[in-house]
Amino acid sequence: MASGHHRVLCRGSGCLTAAQQDAWIAFCSHADTRYDTFRLAGLVICKVAGEVLFGQPLAQAIERLTHFCSRPWPELAAPGRRQGNRVEKRMALLGESHRLLCDALVGALPEGLEHLLSYEGYSNLVGMLDLVTKDLARPNTLDKRLKEALDDAPVQLRTELGQFGLVWMQARLDAENEDEDVLEFEAEQGKSAPAADGDAAAGDRQKDLVEMSRRAARLPVLPGFEGFGLVELVALTNHSCDPNADIVPSVYTSDVVASATRDIAAGEELTMSYIDDTKHLHVRRHELLSGYAFLCRCARCEAEAQLASDEGGE
Repeated sequence: MASGHHRVLCRGSGCLTAAQQDAWIAFCSHADTRYDTFRLAGLVICKVAGEVLFGQPLAQAIERLTHFCSRPWPELAAPGRRQGNRVEKRMALLGESHRLLCDALVGALPEGLEHLLSYEGYSNLVGMLDLVTKDLARPNTLDKRLKEALDDAPVQLRTELGQFGLVWMQARLDAENEDEDVLEFEAEQGKSAPAADGDAAAGDRQKDLVEMSRRAARLPVLPGFEGFGLVELVALTNHSCDPNADIVPSVYTSDVVASATRDIAAGEELTMSYIDDTKHLHVRRHELLSGYAFLCRCARCEAEAQLASDEGGE
């Protein structure tokens, strides 16, 4: 049998009863509709269990998948005046997920993994995954070939196929806009865009139409791959707004590829950017604080903050 979580979850493994299999499906359904990191956390627990069941030492199996930076998931709620309310919502949601996971796995795991399945252990595991997993989104490998094949196709066919890309992009935007923590945090920080009026609004709409037409030409015909994963070396890499490495997912596999962005001296720490580092200092710090729960004090941020302070004092 294949290594990993399949050793526990597959129906032929004998680890889960029929009732537990149904409970696992309910757990996954809840995760898919409420917070998909829950599902990955459940898979990590099952992977640890599978490796222990097939001979790997308990401490080694746990350490390999859980030794990264971690905080209880509710504590990672975006800061602000209503942070307490957001923490309470996360605790309730985590409790629902944890109960479903226990229904599926209690009694099926090897001895010694009880802490991972406890509320505290599960909370820390979900928080860890939120902090260290890597976005593995990448374009569909068939998209370029399909676009080339459509060059000579009728306009109506190209238009109809283009609608798939538009629907997919809209679904992604809708999902991102449903993040209550981020929406509340941005509202508290006054991030809502001011309403435009008159000629300015008309001009903005005209610019939007031009930009939309440009973007439409670049849209993929086929939806890309959406997902994220736990990659050990990436999870151990610290952030910098002036990174010396760029880490991106491979187009054809689930691997990631690291490329140096500049010369790296012997003994110099490898760093990556967790966000879009082309943005303004305050935007970068806002995104890191709300998404990763730390105020960035990398050399670039400190230098830009000092420059802003000096200019403000003149």
